[in-house]
Amino acid sequence: MKRWESGQMIQRDVAQRLCAKVMMESRDQWWRPAAWRCWLCTAISRGDPALMRYAAAPDNRGCRIVTARYEEAGRPLD
Repeated sequence: MKRWESGQMIQRDVAQRLCAKVMMESRDQWWRPAAWRCWLCTAISRGDPALMRYAAAPDNRGCRIVTARYEEAGRPLD
């Protein structure tokens, strides 16, 4: 099992907040892979949260970056 597959579901609002935080941090940093991933995800989904990468898995663990942030926190964020 990979590190980001702990089995605990990420709540949708928590995943959205983590996604927004990652996007804000990577904005204007075109040299970072996270910036390109976020840009591509936003472009393909056209900003629709239901089509964002984190929502690709039923437990909201589709985006590696969001899932890694969730795992680093060690607990659900309120």
